[in-house]
Amino acid sequence: MSLMANPNDPILLNNLVYSYAISGELNKENKYLKRFMEIDFNKLPLNSRITVQATYGLVAIRTGEIEMGKKIYQIAIQNASKLNNIYLKNLALVHYTRELIYLNDNDKNAFLDKVKAMEMGTEHPDLTFIRNEVLSMAEKDEGT
Repeated sequence: MSLMANPNDPILLNNLVYSYAISGELNKENKYLKRFMEIDFNKLPLNSRITVQATYGLVAIRTGEIEMGKKIYQIAIQNASKLNNIYLKNLALVHYTRELIYLNDNDKNAFLDKVKAMEMGTEHPDLTFIRNEVLSMAEKDEGT
């Protein structure tokens, strides 16, 4: 409903494309993906820019553009650090680590160590949930 009222809202598009990517239903013909890929990062507020950059990294990885996706995720993490936005930094870091585990990438253990070292409070249950999923995924990966 919101997207019908605001069809080019970058955050609504971001959230929709993120959902498609996470569920494995993203393909290059997706009409929302096409609009999402046209978002100009530079016109977004800084916090929104980081969120969209991280999702762009996810999309790139999930559509086979692995190296580009890794670079974009790292840029999102760096930008969140520059803003001293620990929440967005950790959120991007956890999502990036999940993708590295999926890819069985050589860097996965270094990033997994960062995820394990995160100090978790109670103010961001979404981050805690995703972090726990990634840690569980890593344990299963080690067991195989």
